[in-house]
Amino acid sequence: MKVTLRDAACIVQKNYQFIRIGLQRGLLTVGGEPIGVAIVKTPTRKRTDYFINPVLFAKWAGISMDELREKLQELKKEREATS
Repeated sequence: MKVTLRDAACIVQKNYQFIRIGLQRGLLTVGGEPIGVAIVKTPTRKRTDYFINPVLFAKWAGISMDELREKLQELKKEREATS
């Protein structure tokens, strides 16, 4: 299961920049453990990849893994309907 920045932002009703910056700064944590990481691939290109751990994200968002799966499926269907 993959949780993207935009999916995470939609689920917690925040701007995706909130999630992006929170991951870069290590501010989004559960029990002191970050819910994901931001990895700068090459400093010259300033490209950053993001990984959000689904289990930790669900705990941080206050939802179960089943709820997370459902929400991700709903978001996927919405995207496909607008494509």
